[in-house]
Amino acid sequence: MQWADIDRQLAANITCPVTRRASTTQGTSLLRAAAAAFPDVAVAIKALKATVMAAIPPGGADRSAALSQGHLATCHGAVCGLLGLSVSQTRVMFLFITMRDMVSAAVRLNVVGPLRGGALQHTLSTRVPALVARTRALAVQQSCQVVPLLSIIAGAHDRLYSRMFNS
Repeated sequence: MQWADIDRQLAANITCPVTRRASTTQGTSLLRAAAAAFPDVAVAIKALKATVMAAIPPGGADRSAALSQGHLATCHGAVCGLLGLSVSQTRVMFLFITMRDMVSAAVRLNVVGPLRGGALQHTLSTRVPALVARTRALAVQQSCQVVPLLSIIAGAHDRLYSRMFNS
């Protein structure tokens, strides 16, 4: 399966516009950062980013019509592939980064303190390889998020008077 096909399938599984926008913003930002950080593969990364950006309709307002949107997960996989990381390493790294970001958000929102956040990250990081092993056989078509309350809350983000992370 080609990168653009996987990116389109991921886009179809992200039904919340706020979540979709966050994923594509993070994905294209990752491509920009990776092109600057890894000069050996910068040409290939810039070509991928140009493909993504060319597919976005003028004005960029409705990315849902784009052929390739450049979601974080697919951009992460592409960058890791260009750097020569194995599929297993790529999966572990993606889950670790996601877990780290969630713990970091909990600390910033004062849900847990910084010391508890560090301990929580350490505890959870030991579970990442087992989670990768358990989900290894899942197909791209099985990617989904099953947290209805979180989806509802995320969808209301644009209605907030003051948006915390994108103002």
